[in-house]
Amino acid sequence: MEVVGTMDHYPQLPTTVFPGEMMGQPGEDVALQMGKPYNANVAAGFNQLLYSQEYLTGLKAAKTSRSLYELQEVKTVEEVIYQIASLYYQYTISIQKLQTISDNLVRMEELEKITQLMVEQQVALSSDLDRIRVDVTNLRALELQQQAMIDYQHNQLKIVAGLQVTANLSLETLNLQAPVQSTEQALVTDQLTDIRLLYTQLELQKLSEKVVKAGKYPVLAAYGQFAYDAKRDEFNFLSSQYDWFNYSVIGLRLSIPITDGGFKRSKIKQEQIKQLQAKNQIEVTQAQVFIENENARQMISNSLAMLEVQSENTQLAKK
Repeated sequence: MEVVGTMDHYPQLPTTVFPGEMMGQPGEDVALQMGKPYNANVAAGFNQLLYSQEYLTGLKAAKTSRSLYELQEVKTVEEVIYQIASLYYQYTISIQKLQTISDNLVRMEELEKITQLMVEQQVALSSDLDRIRVDVTNLRALELQQQAMIDYQHNQLKIVAGLQVTANLSLETLNLQAPVQSTEQALVTDQLTDIRLLYTQLELQKLSEKVVKAGKYPVLAAYGQFAYDAKRDEFNFLSSQYDWFNYSVIGLRLSIPITDGGFKRSKIKQEQIKQLQAKNQIEVTQAQVFIENENARQMISNSLAMLEVQSENTQLAKK
């Protein structure tokens, strides 16, 4: 609903031509200027859609679009969680590496002291001591590099988590000694957010095709208007000596599409091609997910086998 006001001034009134028969002048056209120089109009009107298949289908598409945006939000959250988890795991690995380097450095420093005594007692060569000192220096440099890597990863975690770099973030390291079990659980690709997104996009494209087809149906709408109108020889619309005339109208408007020059047919073909592309993308993505899942399982299996072999070698070395 809306209210519209207009005010017009005609320096020269419009001319209307009448048949001479109406004015007693048969066979001639009679031109007359009609109206008033000043015209004002204030009208309140409404337009109400009663039926439109295109509009109803568009509502369904809007609901599906909302689901698409919600899935995109879920995907964003999942990506952030994965990124944080990955950085945290790398941070834990770096801590373990630093501990290993520090332990080796302590042992090498002890070995350096022992070798120093052996050189002083002339039971070891000074070249042996020099090689050990080089190893100690290299380990100290490696320790500094590893500590810098840990600080970098710590700051990266702050950034991904939405914290200021200067914020205090206390982290606990993972227990990497905990046993890891391989899983044989079947992968259900349709439950993955990426696949659900693709299916929702496909549904949107189907609805887009229906919206175009719905444009072939008639559209029914109601309209109405209530107005006041005034015509004056002078600009005196605020004067109470002259009347304003009112009028009103209500009605129905039915629009029936006849032809669009083949535009809708071409648009429908385009939407159908997009659907085929979306279906193909779903199949390709499902295949990629399956391959990545199988590769990950194989890597876990190989890692567990390697871990078992290394554990056996460690036990043999201790003996």
